[in-house]
Amino acid sequence: MKAPVSNEVREFVEKIQPPTRKQETEKLIDIMYAATQKEAVLYAKSIISFGMYHYKYPTGTEGDTCIVGFSPRKDKFSLYLTGMMTLHTEQLTELGKFQTGKGCLYIKKLDDIHVPALQKLVSACSADYKKALAMQGIEVREK
Repeated sequence: MKAPVSNEVREFVEKIQPPTRKQETEKLIDIMYAATQKEAVLYAKSIISFGMYHYKYPTGTEGDTCIVGFSPRKDKFSLYLTGMMTLHTEQLTELGKFQTGKGCLYIKKLDDIHVPALQKLVSACSADYKKALAMQGIEVREK
């Protein structure tokens, strides 16, 4: 892991098992740092995040969350990409083997994907998250 990380992230990563999952986590941290140029910090006890923002829905509901991040689950990586992934069909078509959920991308292992396409997707989602959320009527302020 070459990217700058908080002590909490370092401690979290050290506990990941098996060793192959830990190595993939370290590589994914480097990929996401390269795409965002933001230090990795731990959010919500199990999400490695890159940049934070405050949001406020038209209903008044508000809170804080990460711009982009991921969680190394047992059977897959859950990537949280705030920007609208559907706007980035080129990167998605080049990505490889993955599944999507609402705002999430699920990858079983890094060997299943094309890393440069992932880096482009993370970079694009990180860059356009304010625009994507504003299109949904959500106020955003980076922290």
